[in-house]
Amino acid sequence: MHPNGIYFGVLGNENVFNKKLSKSQLLLKYQFLLNDKFGIKIGHPFTSRKRIKKLFTKKYFDVLALEDFDNNTLVVVKKKEV
Repeated sequence: MHPNGIYFGVLGNENVFNKKLSKSQLLLKYQFLLNDKFGIKIGHPFTSRKRIKKLFTKKYFDVLALEDFDNNTLVVVKKKEV
């Protein structure tokens, strides 16, 4: 990323957690809980908007937009000027 650039990303969100999942998809719920509540990442877990915002602002970014589209969240951040 350019020092003052903008980052666009699409991340899975907690909407998957809130849906009724089959038994074979329960792993998604456990991945979400471990990642979002305990910070333990297994595979490619979904995460909450709150945690997404926290992760980016912790790393010196300004969050410009967080928009949900079904099971995904569009993330737009800009690196803070130093």
